[in-house]
Amino acid sequence: MGFLSQLLLISLIGVTLSQSCIPSNWNYAWVKVGKAWFTQLKVSRTWLQQVEMCKKVEPAHMSTIGTLRNKEENSKIQTTFTGPTWIGGFEVGSTGQWFWWGANINKITTTFWASGEPSDSSGPNEGCMMYGYRPGRSWDDDMCSALYMGLCEFRCD
Repeated sequence: MGFLSQLLLISLIGVTLSQSCIPSNWNYAWVKVGKAWFTQLKVSRTWLQQVEMCKKVEPAHMSTIGTLRNKEENSKIQTTFTGPTWIGGFEVGSTGQWFWWGANINKITTTFWASGEPSDSSGPNEGCMMYGYRPGRSWDDDMCSALYMGLCEFRCD
């Protein structure tokens, strides 16, 4: 194989790899932040229903309910997709320990809680995380049976 053939092959492989991390379902408005793609489901549902719906948005990329893991993601997503929206944080029982839902359930280490949150203000059943209820790009806990839009994502790590 000549040099130009090798160069062309390497270029095509690079194009294929870079295109593999692009949404295929353009029925949704996507925004990319770092190595993650996000979209918002506009129909209000419970937290668990949004988890199930997010799986169907981009199954080839194993989409899931969205996680906002750093300041850049939190700010960009809440500026782009406004309104009360479920994200993938959930509390284990009433322990005060919060985790991100997804292929790998990870403890939440960086948080953007609103002042006084998580509060369990409606009782100990506020075990799901959302944003957009209060101004300031902050998070709230609420009962998982409440109806909100949902944030979905897939990552290209």
